[in-house]
Amino acid sequence: MLSSLLTGLVGVVVLHFYRARLCSWQEWFPHFIKTIQNWSVAEASNSRPADPQVFASVHQKREKLLKETAGVWSVMIEAFWLPYFCVVNCFAWGDPSQLPCFLSGFVVVPALHKLAKPGVKLTASVMQQFTLSTYLAILLSSVGFPRELMPILYVARIMLGSFGSDAQFSNMVNILIAPLWVLSHWMQKADAATADLFYFVISEIITLGVTALAIGTLNDKEYEIAAANMQLEAKVREVEEAERSGAAAQRLLAVTCDASTRLSDDLRIIGSSHSLSDLLMCGFGASGSQPSLEGTPFSRYVAAGDQQRLQEFIAESSQRDKPPRSMHLQMKDSSGISFNAELFHVAVPSMRSDQAIEHLIGISQEIAERTGPTELVDRFDRTLRTHVSAQSSDMRHILGAGVKSDKHTSPGENFSSSSRSNGSGRSSRSSRTQNLIRLSVLEKVNFVIDVQTLHDDFVLRSVTLSFKETENGSKSAMPNLLEWMRPNYRDKVYNWVQAHANAFYTGRECMETPR
Repeated sequence: MLSSLLTGLVGVVVLHFYRARLCSWQEWFPHFIKTIQNWSVAEASNSRPADPQVFASVHQKREKLLKETAGVWSVMIEAFWLPYFCVVNCFAWGDPSQLPCFLSGFVVVPALHKLAKPGVKLTASVMQQFTLSTYLAILLSSVGFPRELMPILYVARIMLGSFGSDAQFSNMVNILIAPLWVLSHWMQKADAATADLFYFVISEIITLGVTALAIGTLNDKEYEIAAANMQLEAKVREVEEAERSGAAAQRLLAVTCDASTRLSDDLRIIGSSHSLSDLLMCGFGASGSQPSLEGTPFSRYVAAGDQQRLQEFIAESSQRDKPPRSMHLQMKDSSGISFNAELFHVAVPSMRSDQAIEHLIGISQEIAERTGPTELVDRFDRTLRTHVSAQSSDMRHILGAGVKSDKHTSPGENFSSSSRSNGSGRSSRSSRTQNLIRLSVLEKVNFVIDVQTLHDDFVLRSVTLSFKETENGSKSAMPNLLEWMRPNYRDKVYNWVQAHANAFYTGRECMETPR
């Protein structure tokens, strides 16, 4: 009574699900049809001719895997024979149901031995013959095989299909021998009824679906992985070629330019460049190594008035139809000292991103001295070039005077404003002294002249400048030596003086000479 009631409840639940499906067919049926169509399109796309190189790579990989597996399987089957033979014949000696299993093994093991040989080439026809014969051998071994060990045969069917590179052939063979599997299961069951045949058919259909899905998925995934690996290898070769080309271009720029480096798409310095660090005087006077410029915005070392020009120039010359170009601009080193330079630019593919580009630049310092607020000698030279006539060569303006240092005004702005304020009737001396201030600490100047050069305005042999300390003892008003040195000599003079000072305080003789 209870079992009948439970059976009736199960029937009601089944009818409920069928009724729910029929009532909501407008919701799930279009999605169901679309899914089937997508599977059909995917199957059609998978059936298109594969890339020969990718297919060859997949086949080579599977050939190696199958040879290794064949050697292992042959050993495992031979090891399985003896305990299986002993167990079966221990309970029923001479049972004929054991013969199909051993007969199939006698066929499969020699085939596996042959496949495992290194000299055997696994062509497509050889793989198809092996697949067909092995599927039939597995089917034959199912006759009389213990039902408890039957999952081994199903796993073998899936693994066998995954070895071959032709998934469609494996699925077709499985479909063709499916009725034989149903017949094998039905005939081996004692007192099998019609309902049992129906169950075996349903079981085989599910097995075919799972096997086809597993084989197809493994085949597609392996093909995609092989294609991705080949694309990655091609990308690596492209990157290596780009690195070699970039290195060659940078070596060429190192010969023709004072410095070269790479910039990212947002104009940040990529990598370290000793030539650029030297040009920008990074770590000048420091005892340690030069600081890295990695990730530093390149615009930091470009004059404010030229930064917009630089961006427009790089944007224009980065176009594919534009040849490599150059521009003249004003740059500044790490100390803020300005200098004129010529910048060469070419856009190159980025080695970090497929979408972005990088910029390979070379910098040549033009033959013009760097100018800055603290460069007294350079400021004097510029004053002479701008405000002194060509025929005048006297140096009287140096005596007792220095250059005004305005940290908020560039030298060019000072001189341009001075030029605008000067009238045409003013003397050259009045125009010179507008940017000069008195050196109050200059106490005296001693000259040694050649009196025999009267007609040459007395040639100077030596000049000695003497400075006095201020009343409060402040050192800020005193001139310093390095300010009177050109930038490329400062480091040498600094090291030379330091070497002599160290030698003096340690009581030893210093043989260091400035170079």
